[in-house]
Amino acid sequence: MLTRTARNNEVNFDILFYRSPLPMLIFDVDSLRIVDVNDAALEFYGYTVEEFRNMTTRDLRVPQTRKDFDNLAPQFKTEDKIYVDAQHQKKSGEVVDLQIVSYLIEYEDKTYRLGQMHDVTTKVRQARNLEILISIGKSISEELDPKSVLQKVTDATTQLSGAEFGAFFYNLRNEQGEVFRMHTFSGVPPEACKELERFASTFHPTFSQVQLLRIDDVTKGPRFGKNFPHDNLRGQDLCLTSFMSVPVISKSREVVGCLLFGHRLTGVFSEEAEHMVVSVASQAAIALDNATLFEDLLQANKEKEELLRQAQEQNFKKDEFLSIASHELKTPVTSMKGYLQILTRQARKEENSAYATMVDNANRQVDKIVRLVDELLNLSKLESGKMVYNLADFAISEVIEDVITHFVNSRTSHSIRIFGDKSQQVYGDKNRLEQVIVNLIDNAIKYSPKATEVLVGLSQERGYFKLEVRDFGPGIPEEKLSLIFDRFYRGEENSFNTSGLGLGLYISSEIIRSHDGKMGVESEIGKGSNFWFMIPASSGA
Repeated sequence: MLTRTARNNEVNFDILFYRSPLPMLIFDVDSLRIVDVNDAALEFYGYTVEEFRNMTTRDLRVPQTRKDFDNLAPQFKTEDKIYVDAQHQKKSGEVVDLQIVSYLIEYEDKTYRLGQMHDVTTKVRQARNLEILISIGKSISEELDPKSVLQKVTDATTQLSGAEFGAFFYNLRNEQGEVFRMHTFSGVPPEACKELERFASTFHPTFSQVQLLRIDDVTKGPRFGKNFPHDNLRGQDLCLTSFMSVPVISKSREVVGCLLFGHRLTGVFSEEAEHMVVSVASQAAIALDNATLFEDLLQANKEKEELLRQAQEQNFKKDEFLSIASHELKTPVTSMKGYLQILTRQARKEENSAYATMVDNANRQVDKIVRLVDELLNLSKLESGKMVYNLADFAISEVIEDVITHFVNSRTSHSIRIFGDKSQQVYGDKNRLEQVIVNLIDNAIKYSPKATEVLVGLSQERGYFKLEVRDFGPGIPEEKLSLIFDRFYRGEENSFNTSGLGLGLYISSEIIRSHDGKMGVESEIGKGSNFWFMIPASSGA
């Protein structure tokens, strides 16, 4: 044990203890009672000598660390030199961070312990603040919820500034464009929040003039205690002396919020604290802008989804109407067709050429109605997924022959010339493929009224059967080629000269797609168009 007999040399003791610039105290190792302090300790802690002598070293500890002190106390009797980090509370209530070195000494013929206090509050605060700054910067940059950003910033800046309590008042716009205020609190009991809201309006310059305020003692202001809300700044729930407010400014230089801080002690908020809070406030503004943009995006997506849902609902109703209407039309149109066929035969039997011509004209018009109704029915089946395909192997000649017969019976003015091997085998729905080929040839005839022929080519490419229909009409402008297979699309230059709903090519392309094939077109202005489709050939080909 290192023994120091302080009283043997009163001059040395006076220099080393009483005149030391470091706060020092001597305490009993058994009772922990403080028996003596130096002038620096009196000034540092704010207690008198009599007050110190009625205290133990445990009393200097902040309450939440006294359990750690109790675990350390047994070593005071045995260890000559002890280093410990601690937090002490001054008489004013201020908490300080200390590095304490204590020694065993002989004092007034008894073993005591002498402690030297090294104030490291600034260093600890700076290290803690740096850690907070790094953490909050990363945290809020990844956060997309405005309320969460507000709370994190409030908690962090309250710590950084050394405030007892802090608040973040933030202006948001709701869906109607109205401004309302969102606020978060830190270090404030729930019952004090309304009190804090009460005096927030006092510091209007922060909002209206983009002005930072830092007040060491609000009680010394000329308005204190006279006008609302200064008359209740020291209510039971909230005592305020030191005050600081920092504006939060968006990218557009608009004040979107304000950070408020308070403390019961005077002169708490330093210039350093002000700079740190301003730094976090600028980061918060960016984070809040991002969070607001994200919320706007979510809202836009919700609106888009709602519009899509409404469109789908309307589309469903439209498809349902088309299905019902086309089915309802099918029956009377079929009856009309039957009656016209009877009239045709009767007119020819009676050799009444006038009636025969009129009935033929009526027949052609009914055929148009039948095609339109069939298109509507096919569209309805496609949209509802009810289009049925009966797939089988067959020779393409079976379809080609039926197609030629169809156009011979319709007395077309165009000759249809077939090139290629008509015996090729394909795998598909014969009726649906015939529907596609009829549509392509019918379009070729309609859109080349000044021509006299349509060419149909049959070939095979890499396991695919390819059919091409070539007309010699005016051609299709290049900018219209990408629209040609859209629903209800009809070229403006021909829309008044030809009948139809603009569904034929759309339905045809969907049928080919359902055969795992593809459909396309090439065209040259003044020379005509070439429509084609490809589907897998028969597995035996």
